[in-house]
Amino acid sequence: LLRMWRLDQPRSRPFLCNLHRAERLVRDYLGRQGVPRHELREALLSTQLSVAQSDELGLAYWPGDVLHTITRSNSNLFWTCAPGGRRGFLTSPELASLMGLGRQGAVPAARRAGVKAYRLNGWLADSVPHRLAAHCAQIATESASPGEEWRVGSLFSGTFDALAEGFRASKVTTRRTFAAESDELRAEVLSAACAPEVLYPSVERAARACPPVDALVASPPCKHVSRAGKGGRCHPSVMQHVRLICDTVRRARPRAVIIEQSDGLRTHRPAEYSQIPWTTTGLITLRAIRVGRPAGSGR
Repeated sequence: LLRMWRLDQPRSRPFLCNLHRAERLVRDYLGRQGVPRHELREALLSTQLSVAQSDELGLAYWPGDVLHTITRSNSNLFWTCAPGGRRGFLTSPELASLMGLGRQGAVPAARRAGVKAYRLNGWLADSVPHRLAAHCAQIATESASPGEEWRVGSLFSGTFDALAEGFRASKVTTRRTFAAESDELRAEVLSAACAPEVLYPSVERAARACPPVDALVASPPCKHVSRAGKGGRCHPSVMQHVRLICDTVRRARPRAVIIEQSDGLRTHRPAEYSQIPWTTTGLITLRAIRVGRPAGSGR
């Protein structure tokens, strides 16, 4: 498939391809070309694409693309190709470096905790690339003064708390006030890599006990969003996550709330999506949502 889709050919820039995603895109393309469903597998294994077709279908991510969460599915199938350089499947450190997540010691911390490579790759694929996180932090802090200290709290932190890490690239200085992670091994890595002042063992505990913050990072797990809409309504877990976010906002009174999600629910389940109390724009759901402080707060 790499040869037939011209993904083994050096280009002018390096690129990253998730082969699981690329296969799905080519299947969809063949279906649009009229290939019957029962012939799709055979057609997939025999169809050659030109470089132009491969690029038009968006099989690869390029430097400068604003990636969202890459996806955990088949997270060992990330292929990279660079001009005159290495071609092959990415190791965990290479994937972390490409996503900008290897600078703060997250991968070494995971290794010290005994995390296997396949699991680490899955954790990385569930994370937000640094460029997107930094862009989101830039939007959130656009009205802040340079050097101003912001307290940052996180729900649904994941192993690397990537969206909160993006504030390191903003014009403000930051205090990682709190994070939440229920998985003990992930929490161990998160604590070693990011050192939040308080690490809550659950999102529910954080929503009930968190201190005030200037920025709240609150991106629910993608797998629950992707499963939303089953049975003709929004999946209960998604609405529960939204309620927890709202409860935390009421308690923490942040100046900005940052939520990152893929937009599959909006495009494929519009009726269910309308039940969720937030709005999105663009191919990648990325908004800094302003939250007003009470009168007399000085903010």
